[in-house]
Amino acid sequence: MKRKYYIIGIFTLILLIISTHKTKTVYDKFAKTTISNKEYDFGMISSNDTVIHTFVIKNISNNPFVIAKILPSCTCTIIDSIPKKLYKKDESLNIKTQFIPKTNQKGHVENIVLVECDSEDRVIKLILKGEIK
Repeated sequence: MKRKYYIIGIFTLILLIISTHKTKTVYDKFAKTTISNKEYDFGMISSNDTVIHTFVIKNISNNPFVIAKILPSCTCTIIDSIPKKLYKKDESLNIKTQFIPKTNQKGHVENIVLVECDSEDRVIKLILKGEIK
């Protein structure tokens, strides 16, 4: 009789362990990216200068990195056309920007480039900043 209860107890314990064991599910539906430089300080320039800088965003996940839009915060920031919208693992997106100050613009400047995409952040914020003398 004791052996019967012992077997039932072990069987119940095994069922309890199996039913409560949870596996960690990782949902990897968004692309993971690295950005070498989210913020670029171009220092001191004159209003006649043009600043050219390239931001690099690399896809480090198995999911495709898809660009929806790239939007500068000001008409004084020009974004070169992006050759493609989808980047596979280990591919990099190069966003070439040009900042052309307005003739009467002086002082501290901070322009933002927003990248709408399917990364974990959904919107990546890139910054060009500096001083105009």
